[in-house]
Order: sequence, then C-alpha cells, then structure tokens
Amino acid sequence: DVYQIGLGKADITGALSGRSMLGYADPLQRSQGLHMRLWSRALYLKEVCSHTKSVMVIADLGLIFANLKDEVLKKLDHRYPGVFHSGDVMISATHTHSSGGGYSAHALYNITTLGFDQNALEGTADGIAQSIVKAYETSFLGGIEFHKGELKGAQFNRSIEAYLQNPKAERDLYGSDVDREMQMLVLKDEQGRARGSWNWFPVHGVSLSAKNRLLSGDNKGLAAYQLERVNSRDGIDFIAGFVQSHSGDVSPYEMDDQTEDFLRNEQSAAKQYLKAEELLESPGKRLSGPLQGILKTFDLRNRILSRAPDDKGPLRKTCEGTLGVTFAAGTENGRGLTIFHEGTVYGRDWPRWTLIPEEQDCQAEKVILLPTGLMKPYAWTANVAPFQILRIGSLAVVAVPFEMTTMAGMRLKKTMLAALKDQGIEDVVISALANDYLHYVTTREEYAAQAYEGGSNLFGPWSLDAYLDILDQLAHELGR
Repeated sequence: DVYQIGLGKADITGALSGRSMLGYADPLQRSQGLHMRLWSRALYLKEVCSHTKSVMVIADLGLIFANLKDEVLKKLDHRYPGVFHSGDVMISATHTHSSGGGYSAHALYNITTLGFDQNALEGTADGIAQSIVKAYETSFLGGIEFHKGELKGAQFNRSIEAYLQNPKAERDLYGSDVDREMQMLVLKDEQGRARGSWNWFPVHGVSLSAKNRLLSGDNKGLAAYQLERVNSRDGIDFIAGFVQSHSGDVSPYEMDDQTEDFLRNEQSAAKQYLKAEELLESPGKRLSGPLQGILKTFDLRNRILSRAPDDKGPLRKTCEGTLGVTFAAGTENGRGLTIFHEGTVYGRDWPRWTLIPEEQDCQAEKVILLPTGLMKPYAWTANVAPFQILRIGSLAVVAVPFEMTTMAGMRLKKTMLAALKDQGIEDVVISALANDYLHYVTTREEYAAQAYEGGSNLFGPWSLDAYLDILDQLAHELGR
C-alpha cells in the first residue's frame, strides 16, 4: 500500500484585463481585474512495483477541451520524452464561470469570446504542464487514504421539475434531489503527514454571476485556497484539489437567493472547505492494490444501444450532435435569450416544422436550434469523446467530458460499481468536465422535460444509456 506520490501547482491566470470570460456565454462579460489567481493542481501517482503511473489535474477553468489536453501533452513530451501519454493523464475543470476563454478548437465556444486566442491556449497549457512537472519532480513515497462524508445545505437542484420526472422508487433510494456525498483522497508521506488532498463534490461554479468582471476560481477555487492555507505548515506546501462531479443540475444557492455575489461565493467555499477539513482529520480507508488506467475515444453519433435478447422493441440509438431551443433559454443561474423558454417540447409547444425531419425525429422532444455537430466544413462541437477510468486500489475514478445531472451521475455510479465489483472496486467517483467538453447528460425522463440541461444534451434522448454501455465495456477491458 505504498505509492510514489507527487503534488504540484502552477499559475494559469493569464492576462487580467480585457479577456472574454467563459461559462455564461455573455460577450459583454470581459475581465477587468482579479478576485483570486487561477491555478492548475496536479496529483501524480506511481505504483512502486509495476511502475504504472497516473496523473490527475484539476484546473480553475470553465471547460477543458481536447486541443488543450493535446497541447499539454506536447509540452510534457518536449520536457520528458516518452514519459506521459494521454491514457495516463486526466485533466478536468472546476467549472468556474469566471475564467478566461478563447482556447477551444471548436467554434461554438469562441463566438462569445470573440474568436480564438492562441496566447490563452499556450499560457493555459504551459501552466497545466508545469503543475504536472512539479508533481513528477517532487514525488515521495507514501500512502493514500479514502474518506467520505455527507455535506448538507451546500447544493440546490436548479432543475427540479425535470428531476421529478425520474421514477419515484429511484428518487426514494437517495433521499435527496442532489448527491450530498463528498469523497476525498488524503495523500500522506511515510511519516504520516498529510501532504495534500483531492476531493469530489458536485456543485456548479456559479456563485459569481454573469455581472462579475473579476477573474476567479469561484467556490471551488476559494475552498482550495482556504484548505491549503490552513494546512501548509512545518515545511509542507499542502495542495488541495476540489474536483467537479455530477453537478449538471446543482446550484450552490437557492434560486430566490439575493445574496451579494462575493459573499455567496465565500459561503459556498466555506461549506466545502470545512467539510474537507473535517474529513482530513477523520480516519479513512487505506488504499492498496493496483494502479491501472484505460482511456478510449468513441464517436457518439448514431450509436445503437445494447439490449436484452428478448427485447423486441424498436432499436434505440443516439443522434447527430445538436443543441435545442431550451439550451438558448439558459438556466436559473444565468438566463439566455428571452425569446426562448425552458420546457419547450417539439410538437406540443413548438409547431411540427423542421428543415431536418429525420434528425428532429431522432431528437424527440428537443426542438433543434443549432445542428452544431453537422456544421461544415468543421463541426462546432465535438462528435468524438474520451472516456477514462483510473483505478487506485479499490477506488475507480471515472472521467467523462460532460456535465452530468444528479440522477445521471447516480446511474453511472451504480453501473460502474456493478461492472467493477468483481475486480475489487468498492467506491466510484466521477470526474466531470474531463479531457474535453460535450455539454450535458440527463436521464431519458429528464430529457423529456426539456429544461436547459435536456436542450443541452447533444446526442438525443438515449445519450446516457449509450454512455453507460461504453463505460461498461471499458470496465470489462480494464479487468483484462
């Protein structure tokens, strides 16, 4: 149960003024200064006997894109040729809505940032690579503990009408319309001193509204700063990763909350920081066993779903990537175009008229607004997605490039626990917004309600089921 462990941190703030910000898709939201610096934090792990290694990065960014990860890997390969490979490295975003944008290779995300910014891409990739290098170069022998506990009062389901479409029996299993569990790794050296922590907790990075003009890590960035400040002592530079999980429908505040932005941010950060501190001081489960990883990319268009041999119903499949009118309507945390409204269903609230009937039929309740995956000569959103599983002893970290709703995340955890049980996996965590970005994933029932999250579900009503098929396949490949 001894691993080689490294922790690293590097600045990715970039230019402070005049930058288009990423998250609310508001072209008027341009940075005018700094609330707090943005960081990339890296956790490097290596199994002592087999020498297999993995890197997890959490960056104070709105989104991660595949071209950003590619740029990071290029920089790492220049520094350490042949050491780091895509399958070893997991990069995810805290999903702050107060970081700079303009670094995506896909057009949709550069429209409101007024174009692509090569400096933003280079600078961000430099910082992320630097954090990994620091973790790699300062590694030590130590142990990994897994902790978990419930945090109440820090999350609010912002899409409750859609959530309530899920079967009551399924909702009753969890007793809450959000997942309140914080899951955390504590990284200790051979003297038993905590050198860092890495936690997963689902809550959106929207404590600061679209009116904000200061670059900020939002609630997770501030929580990490507080935990690091309190635990950095006696020569230890403590590093705390606050990772985003299945927060697709999870707000850090109630919808009628009128608290001032920065106070609201402090309140959300304090709840997460104090829970992490409590877990840090409580006994955890020492992880032991193999360090394994698998990463594969899949084209998500027109995938036929698996089904039982006795299922004689119609074939279910995914669609081409499109965004609906309820995507443009925005969320309770940030309204979009006022001509569109959440809950708009094709054929009920919207006339049965379309220029792409076959695709509209596939998308069912969603009214297609932007066929982003069909744009020529280049798609505006990704059609190919990376799925990754990292095993640390009895823990599986599942990395997906989506924002998953609460129930979509619970179904993923349940599926993965069942698929990995025979391999000795006892706990599953979800690293969302990882390695690329392909918008939202809802359950089939939530999709039918066509709230913002359903309208942002690119590949249609059966997306979640298709992704669970993929992950089930990956889980069995990991075992081989």
